Amino acid sequence: MKSKFLLQHKTLSYRILIPILVVLGILLLAGINFSRNQLESDLTAHVANQVNIVDRKFHSEIDKEGKKLEAVLELLIKNRPLLNSFYQRDRDQLFAQANSIFQELKRQIDITHWYFSDAERINFLRVHDPERHGDRIDRQTTLTSARSKKTSTGVELGPLGTLTLRSVKPLLDNNGQLLGFIEVGIDVSDTLQTVNTLSQAGLFLIIEKELVSRQNWEQGQRIF
Repeated sequence: MKSKFLLQHKTLSYRILIPILVVLGILLLAGINFSRNQLESDLTAHVANQVNIVDRKFHSEIDKEGKKLEAVLELLIKNRPLLNSFYQRDRDQLFAQANSIFQELKRQIDITHWYFSDAERINFLRVHDPERHGDRIDRQTTLTSARSKKTSTGVELGPLGTLTLRSVKPLLDNNGQLLGFIEVGIDVSDTLQTVNTLSQAGLFLIIEKELVSRQNWEQGQRIF
């Protein structure tokens, strides 16, 4: 009798405990799954927030550097001897006048590019690389400046795989006729380094190789 009672008691206990254990197991799994999803959601939100912060800082720095370049252009067009040498197509004199200014701008604000081009967008002088001239400049900043007859500033990918922030200003006569262009630029990698420091984030550039001409890149390696 006693044995039968114990057997019934154990059977009843198992009938009660097993569903409870199953429910507890389900709740435990649900809790783990919820915690994992919450962690993933929080991590995703954190990463997205960090990306937005870095993105804003990058564009803020680009905007600041762009305004700096535009201010440089405004100062350069007030240098009448410099512009007269350009209008007279005296390349040697123009380079002699511009080179010392370029070196000072390079020292002060890390300027890396300085162009003079005629009204047809044919390059007359690269102050940073005076041996190269005579090619047509078809970059978007120059084309936009030519159409609008206003200063155009933006980041552009060059055929050598470099990203450069450029500012192009049209040179106009008193009647608004286009006489040429003056352009200054800086390497974007310097701006990225600034953002790296500000955001404590490791940033790097990825450029699709299809966008870069290998022939131009190899030629550029020899030129530079």
